[in-house]
Amino acid sequence: MCTHMAFFDHACRAFASGNTEQPSGTRPLNYRLLLFTALVMLFTSAACQSASSQKAKLIKNVEAYHRDLIFERYDIAAKNIKPAARTAWLDAMLAQHIRFTEIEVIATEQCDLTDVSDPEMKDKCIVVYSDVQWYEQGTPTVRASRMTTTWEYDRDERTWFITEQKQK
Repeated sequence: MCTHMAFFDHACRAFASGNTEQPSGTRPLNYRLLLFTALVMLFTSAACQSASSQKAKLIKNVEAYHRDLIFERYDIAAKNIKPAARTAWLDAMLAQHIRFTEIEVIATEQCDLTDVSDPEMKDKCIVVYSDVQWYEQGTPTVRASRMTTTWEYDRDERTWFITEQKQK
């Protein structure tokens, strides 16, 4: 299958026709340059796939976290909290006696450099804005609020963790 990029046009047509001879009056293809270009394209696409797979993993983590909150699986949801704050978060959730009825992601954005502890983590930090509907057990009044959650990618654990959560 041939691409229609001018750089590879001659090689592609020659490969498709089975003709490996160079047309008269042209220089032979510089295979080192061709190999270098192919490797650069491969590594560039691998880097893009890595970033997109991290983003896909974040989306799955956010959805799973919200589902765990709605179904009161706080011990499972706590796995998304940074390990240092996990126990305190779990204790606070159990003490509040809150039930979540619906959580909807409204928007996401990259963190500001001022919000990130490590400047190299700028691309590995996402803020998720969610609308949350909840009520206290024993009180039939459903309330709505906006939740801002900061997720950072941990290279060692190869997963996303919540580092900050605010209710507005």
